[in-house]
Amino acid sequence: MPGEVAVAEEGAPDAVGPASGFNIIAAFNLGISGAPFIGGLLVAGLSILTTP
Repeated sequence: MPGEVAVAEEGAPDAVGPASGFNIIAAFNLGISGAPFIGGLLVAGLSILTTP
C-alpha cells in the first residue's frame, strides 16, 4: 500500500479517498513529464529518425 494512503488510514480514515487521488495525480504528472524527457534524450543522443 502506498505511504500516504497508509498514513491517511491511520490518522484520518475519512481521508483515504483524497490520498488515493494524489497517487493518481502523481502518476499522471510523471507520465506527462517522463515521455518528453525520454523523447528529448532520443533526439539529442541519436537523431530525429529514431522517433516513430
